[in-house]
Amino acid sequence: MIRAFVAIRPPAPACDLLEDMGHDLDCGTPVRHENLHLTLAFLGVQDRHVLEDVATELDALRVEAPMIACRGAGSFGRRRIRSAHALLEGDGALTALAAAVRRAAERGGVAPERRRFAPHVTVARFSADAPAAPDDLARWGALHADFRTMPAVARCFSLYRSDLTRAGPVYAEAMRYEFQPRRDAAAAPD
Repeated sequence: MIRAFVAIRPPAPACDLLEDMGHDLDCGTPVRHENLHLTLAFLGVQDRHVLEDVATELDALRVEAPMIACRGAGSFGRRRIRSAHALLEGDGALTALAAAVRRAAERGGVAPERRRFAPHVTVARFSADAPAAPDDLARWGALHADFRTMPAVARCFSLYRSDLTRAGPVYAEAMRYEFQPRRDAAAAPD
């Protein structure tokens, strides 16, 4: 059984800024540079054969590359904060991509989580061993309220394997999928 998700990896310059953002917290565990990603669909724990079917469906997608940019900071969790993240803005192609990925997963035999798509990149995680400190989180949120990255065209999206370890999750790219060229001539590659 394999824990998997589909995601976009932000451009390297954005990942540098995002990693720094996670290290600005004095609590929690920052997400390592190589683990930063924008989740399009979490697939859960699946049989290898099911993930092969999903991979085939993802390979058949013909979608336009989305334009993405970070815009501000936030956190998830009501009673207990679970993570801190950079908010992302995308164009219509990003929302269309997330919907297409979910439909492809369903055709492949997986029912992805049904949460509303909220584009973000997690920069720090909190647990019982490394809880969120409200004062630190408030300071961090104020510091990064105006956080911005330059808009960039995503280069590809990928199917990832996620192995949970005591030191945190370890992600491995299983398959990479290319986008169709953008229709707007003004979009420059990142």
